[in-house]
Amino acid sequence: MLVLKYDIKSQLDSDQKEVAVPNTLDGQSVTRLYSGLFLGCKHIEKITLPSTVRELGNYTFRACFKLREINIPDGVEIIPFEAFAGCENLPTIILPPTIKEIKHEAFSGCMQLADLELPDNLESIGFGAFSGCCSLKKLILPRSLKEIGACAFNLCDKMEKIFIPKSVEKIDEAAFQYCSKLTIYTEFSRAPSSWHKDWNHQSLPVVWGACENDI
Repeated sequence: MLVLKYDIKSQLDSDQKEVAVPNTLDGQSVTRLYSGLFLGCKHIEKITLPSTVRELGNYTFRACFKLREINIPDGVEIIPFEAFAGCENLPTIILPPTIKEIKHEAFSGCMQLADLELPDNLESIGFGAFSGCCSLKKLILPRSLKEIGACAFNLCDKMEKIFIPKSVEKIDEAAFQYCSKLTIYTEFSRAPSSWHKDWNHQSLPVVWGACENDI
């Protein structure tokens, strides 16, 4: 196993737009990207990761303001803390089926993120994970999902519909804060006692007993 942690920013041209991470370095497979590896690489528009990568570091791609295209390899299980925070021009991202957890503020401030399909093995969405993703309009949460963190979808002010399956055991406080256009659809007939009492503290409309096809 090799953790890629060299100062990649010092090796990039000041206006370089595309980067391909090597699959080997010094004869070893690159399996993990170091925290903050591409932090603040403001000119990069495309990053290609090798299939050998299994782990991303915290805030690895944070503040890559012009990033528009990146692949997440199969085998990666966690999108870590602030991994893509502030990637304000990222319009879409394909998450592999191996993803189980999206950590705190992983995609916060991805203002152009409009095309998102959450994988079927996802179990947890952390605090503020999609806060400020103001281009999202509709989202179907997978039936594997167990937990939605506080303010997870804060300031998703264009979101109109979200579907919550019966697998969700916990929703923390203000999960959908400042989502003024949102209607929540859920399979539940009422909010479970395990959900925070202020999970929907702004009293957004809820369609109880709904099915996925309703949205």
